[in-house]
Amino acid sequence: MTKFRQIGKLFPTLKRTVASYDPATFYIYLEDIAEADLVKIRENPLSTDNVEHIKTLFHEMRHYVDHVATLWGQQLILKYLKSLNIRLQGDIANFKTIIEYKNSENQLFYLNYYTEEYNYISVDRMDRRWQWSTTSGIKFDAHGSSDETKPIPFIHFKTFDNKPLMRMPISIASLLETNSTSEEIKWHMAHIAQLSETEQPFHLKFYGNEVLLKLLYNQDLAIYNVAVHLAANILNISDFIEAFNISSSIATLTLNLPNNLVKNIPVKDEKFKAWGNRCQHMLDNNEHGFIYFLLLENYAPIFRESKKFNLAELLEASNLPDEETISKQVLAEMDIIIEEAYQQVNLKETFIPNLENGRLFFKELGLIFKKNFIEKIIVGKTPTLICNDTDIQFHSFRDKELFDLRPIKDLTVSEWYNVSDAINKKLTQLYEVRGV
Repeated sequence: MTKFRQIGKLFPTLKRTVASYDPATFYIYLEDIAEADLVKIRENPLSTDNVEHIKTLFHEMRHYVDHVATLWGQQLILKYLKSLNIRLQGDIANFKTIIEYKNSENQLFYLNYYTEEYNYISVDRMDRRWQWSTTSGIKFDAHGSSDETKPIPFIHFKTFDNKPLMRMPISIASLLETNSTSEEIKWHMAHIAQLSETEQPFHLKFYGNEVLLKLLYNQDLAIYNVAVHLAANILNISDFIEAFNISSSIATLTLNLPNNLVKNIPVKDEKFKAWGNRCQHMLDNNEHGFIYFLLLENYAPIFRESKKFNLAELLEASNLPDEETISKQVLAEMDIIIEEAYQQVNLKETFIPNLENGRLFFKELGLIFKKNFIEKIIVGKTPTLICNDTDIQFHSFRDKELFDLRPIKDLTVSEWYNVSDAINKKLTQLYEVRGV
């Protein structure tokens, strides 16, 4: 396997990609791992030789679980499946659905335009950590006009002595990365826990410095740390493990909240007065980055006093129903999504098992994915893993050859790789040619 690709950029990857999750196929690509290595990793995942590999694997596994087992992910998967079917069927009257899906895809990052980089200054000491602030802006519509009904939240970072560093959107991508990075930290801490008592203090100190200086204050990896910076600062958390754990819990809740509940989350006038109507617009638009930010702000007075995370208190602080009520609604909405997926002509045999497994994962993990461990609930239901030596037979389709496959079902790993690549090119071509 030498050809790797990631369609759509739904899930972030490092600049030097050692692994990635591809939401177009539900495959995980492991560029630094051979198939024989997987056997060794499974036999002894916490050994010194294997711990970095298991962290990488479960970083991407968490992306997969977030994609198939959150309400946000299932809604996106259904839009994608419908878009593929519309394009395969040549259903021109509904091509607008494809444009809507591609818009959703692009908004996960908000593209490079909304990120601004000013200075590049590394942090080499903990007394020179970043300062931060938040603002809001507005998006542009398809015609290039600014749209006041489509605001966007930003976080700004500057140095300890007030030199501006960068401005970034608080995006869905940043929520996904706080989840996957939290998963990595969990595995690394498990590795340290099985070391000898004399070794543990050194490794804990070294790992803490690694996380703080090489991840949290690394401009190249800013998308990985936006959400945890917000959580740590708003809740006054100094321990990075606790910050990632709580940040991940609230990010997961954000990805699972039904739209009708989001609109009723209260906005503190004293904090957001300058933002005016933008706050309500962001709630109406289900702007996930702002929802996450707002959940933190509403919960902060309670957490700062108790110093202990409590989901029930978090929900109450934002006028949300209890965990059981929300979970029942999420499952009901997932049932509707799966039912609609069954009505699609093409590729439902590929998509429905992932949607149904996702529903099972949600039931076992709970609303914020803390009732069980991912490594336990995915046994027998893991996505396809593509290693650097996995045999993929590459094939490029001409249009007639692709459309003659209809109805498309029961594909092998290689066939689905190639078919998804071909259909996605068709979706992207339509998106690029719109309005031209």
